[in-house]
Amino acid sequence: MYGRPRQELYGTSDPRPVDRFAEEGKGDLVALVQIQQAAEEVVIVCTFGNSGLTPPHLGDLLASGSGYEDFRDPSYFIEKVGERIICLERCFNVREGFDRKDDTLPQRMFTEPLLNAGEATGQVIRRMDTLLNEYYNFLGYDQNGVPTPKRLKQLGLKEITEDLKPTQK
Repeated sequence: MYGRPRQELYGTSDPRPVDRFAEEGKGDLVALVQIQQAAEEVVIVCTFGNSGLTPPHLGDLLASGSGYEDFRDPSYFIEKVGERIICLERCFNVREGFDRKDDTLPQRMFTEPLLNAGEATGQVIRRMDTLLNEYYNFLGYDQNGVPTPKRLKQLGLKEITEDLKPTQK
């Protein structure tokens, strides 16, 4: 559920309203949802539905259980914890050879228009590269989807930089 578009599914305007049919201007929202989802999963609660537990609630639960008071700060909990998880997962995948070419969807989503989908009937994805560029830019990754040394340092993950260097074969 990392990539579910909460703004589109639930019609929320947090952090801003979004046109569900737009094919650009949403890369940051996908990243934000992934970051929030990663942080929420740290507390091990079901997030399939909307539990009503907000980041401050989740941070309080985690702080109470761990004794680490920084979790009570929603910006720390979401931005630092959630984003570090997403970045570490990405670094693992990069180390294992994944890159931009792997950040895609099934081919049929680009070629087979939706049928019987109400307002979405006839839709296909046309601008995946634009969305990927926005997503990578928001997260501080290069255009191949690799977290930059600068971003790793900002997230306190500087030591991971060595793992991302290409190995000689």
